[in-house]
Amino acid sequence: MESKEPDIIYCQKSDKNLYDALADEDIFKGLDLKHIFIMAMVLGFRENKREKIQQKEPGGLFRVSYLNDTEKALIKSIAVSTENGNLEVLLDKKKVYSIAEEYANGGLRLLKNLILIDTEKIGSFNKILGGYLLEEVNKISKNESR
Repeated sequence: MESKEPDIIYCQKSDKNLYDALADEDIFKGLDLKHIFIMAMVLGFRENKREKIQQKEPGGLFRVSYLNDTEKALIKSIAVSTENGNLEVLLDKKKVYSIAEEYANGGLRLLKNLILIDTEKIGSFNKILGGYLLEEVNKISKNESR
């Protein structure tokens, strides 16, 4: 069990170019690779697409220190949810971040496909993403009202 937070967030070696290409898309102008990673992670989690990284990008994607407290909390909550609510997963920081990397690995192509649905109309991506968020809020609201 690794109690020290890792220094680097990794992606699949073959996907580094895809992250860079997405960062060049108009919709992501002004955002960092960490933002694209977070979106890919959330989509991967939502669609239950968790894929192990076979070959890590040697330099990594970005430093964990670039994440703010809210982003780290999201990563931790996804890890807890993945482990069926078992909070003990939080004691193994390496596992927590590995889970995040695996969901981002699974969600990266989903994110790319959402953006490429209609490159002429960026609103399409916003509507789809907004629909996803609304579905998740409704699920949470239903669970809280029980």
